[in-house]
This record gives sequence, structure tokens and C-alpha cells, in this order.
Amino acid sequence: NSLGRPAEALPKSQAALAMFQRLHQGDDPEVAEGLNNLASCQANLGQSAAALSNYEASLAMRQRIHQGDYPDVLTGLENVATCLDTMGRGTEALTNYQAALAMSRRIYKGDHPYLAISLNNVAACLQGLGRAPEALPKYEETLAMRQRLYGSDHPYVANGLNNLASCLEALGRRAEARPKLEEALAMYQRIYPGDHPSVAGALDNVGGCLDAMGNSADALPRFEAALAMRQRLFHGGHPQVAPS
Repeated sequence: NSLGRPAEALPKSQAALAMFQRLHQGDDPEVAEGLNNLASCQANLGQSAAALSNYEASLAMRQRIHQGDYPDVLTGLENVATCLDTMGRGTEALTNYQAALAMSRRIYKGDHPYLAISLNNVAACLQGLGRAPEALPKYEETLAMRQRLYGSDHPYVANGLNNLASCLEALGRRAEARPKLEEALAMYQRIYPGDHPSVAGALDNVGGCLDAMGNSADALPRFEAALAMRQRLFHGGHPQVAPS
């Protein structure tokens, strides 16, 4: 599954789960992990309803095994939330994301990569639900934490800049979004010298912001550079060429 071949992984995940269930009567961490792994394969195959059922079963088992706060329970909450979000059930997803964030804060005191992920997930879900004003402070907290964790040039920091800028754009604050998008682009260019999908995406983001601000002349060279880079990266009729 981790190699991007979920169709091959699915029967193996099913067999592993069946074996764990025979070995362990009732609740067991290996059974919960087997349920989670099967759900992951199903989610990657687009079998969201089946995946959700197994994610929920895995989470419930982990909650019975580990009373209170525990990293495996936190992961289970995030997985259920992500699956619900994929299915368009954002309001239900938000409840699970918020529970995961609260647990992250209790488990990880101070700055921690997983806490930053939990913050970002809540922010993204809020923005997806049209609640950008509530998402903004979460994005700001995520970015600040990632800057403390990773220093200056890091993909997670660049991603945090992009996410914050996206939220500012959703709020109509493009003049504030633009410098963050440009900072993210410059960071990606330092991290990935030459052609890279993240650089192409960042060029498009800057171009889109400039275009929305009425600066079409400045936007065009960014769009052209993004397209040229994608054409070098992806040959033929690759989907990544189409967005430009």
C-alpha cells in the first residue's frame, strides 16, 4: 500500500487481519492495526464506505484498549476524520479533527510535529466548511510552530505559508496573501533547485493571486513558467500539465 499499489495490498491486508483475529480473541493492538491497514487500502482504492467502517472499528478498539489519551487513539481519530472529509461529511470530520487536536495538546506539551499536523487539519476542515475566519488563527499557529520546529527553509514551513495565504485569499485579503505566496515560492526554489512539482505549484499560486488582484501582466510569466516546468517534469497527457 505504501508503494502506491493498494489493489495488490488489499488481499494481503485482509489475510493479515483474519490471522490477527484468529490469534487474538477480542480486543488487541494487532487486530486494531490490521483493521486500520485494511481501511487504508480501501480508502486508497476509493472504497470510502468500507474504509470508514474499518477505521471506526479500529478506533473503537483502540479506545477500549488504551483508556484516555494515547497516540494510537489520536491516529485513529485523524484517520476517521480524513475519511469523513473525503466523503464530503465535513461537519462530522471537524468533530473528530477537533477531538484529535485536543488530544494532541494533552499528549504533546509544547511544539511537536504531530500537534502542527492536527492544527493544520482543523484549519483546513474549517476553511472547507466556509469558516475561514475561524481557520485563520489555526493556520497562523501551525505556521509559527513549524517555523520553530524546522527553522527557515523546510517543505512544511513552505506548506504552512501557502495554507495561510490561501485562507487570506478566501477572506479577500490578497494583498496580505501575496508576500506569503512569494515567500513560499522562494523557499521551494531554495529547497528544490531546478524543476519540482512544488515549485510549479507555487508559481501557479503566485500567478493566481496576481491575476485575482488585476495584475494579469505580472501573472502571465508565472503561469508560463509553471506550465513549462510541468511539461519538462511530466511527459505526454499527464494530469499535472492540465492545471497550467
